Amino acid sequence: MDRAIEVLRESDSLKGADIIALQEMDDAAADSIARALRMNYAYLPSTISAITDAFFGPAVLSRWPIDSAWKVLLPHASIWRGQRRTATGAIVRVGQVRVRVYSIHLETQASIAPDEREDQAEAILEDAARSAEPVILAGDLNSHDIGEYFARRGFHWLTQYFGETILLWSWDHVLVRGFPADQVLSIGVERNARRASDHRPVWAVMGLPLCLSAPPPICARRLSRRRKNATSASP
Repeated sequence: MDRAIEVLRESDSLKGADIIALQEMDDAAADSIARALRMNYAYLPSTISAITDAFFGPAVLSRWPIDSAWKVLLPHASIWRGQRRTATGAIVRVGQVRVRVYSIHLETQASIAPDEREDQAEAILEDAARSAEPVILAGDLNSHDIGEYFARRGFHWLTQYFGETILLWSWDHVLVRGFPADQVLSIGVERNARRASDHRPVWAVMGLPLCLSAPPPICARRLSRRRKNATSASP
């Protein structure tokens, strides 16, 4: 946990993050990391780990207020441990904009069948479809190919081509909906995880859409000004 705090607080690519999705958390770790980074957090454990006998689940951390949080129960228990995974969903209020964030940890490929992993993805997609808010999905998918399932459903797969995040595999990803492509400013993988985890953190820098980041009258004035500029710049 102390090394995880170092990575999140000191790495050039991660420090100052507005939103962080963490997996395999217990209640003490989620609270300690959030306090160290001076962030709000939502932590809803999935189960009690058969290995550590402690709570186990995903968390969402945010510098912005968290208006609400909930648990998305994923179908199909592990054939080895009989445990069910969950995603943690949260509404993060960035100024006047509500952003729907999910911290995800899908079941391993060895523990459920491929179509059952798609069922887990579908449970998250169905929950996200309940609102038109911008959506961020982030976490450990425990595979690369399942990203295609989210992409076919309208999500922009930001980290699709950024290489290994654990040993030889690319399992950790960020996908978004409702963020225009020109608002995705940079994407990457933090290669030095300082032995805090066997996974390497992935990150993305995005701007909010213009009309979401300002009240309607201000947005209308900006759009009007943009149209005038475009007209004056035309040949």
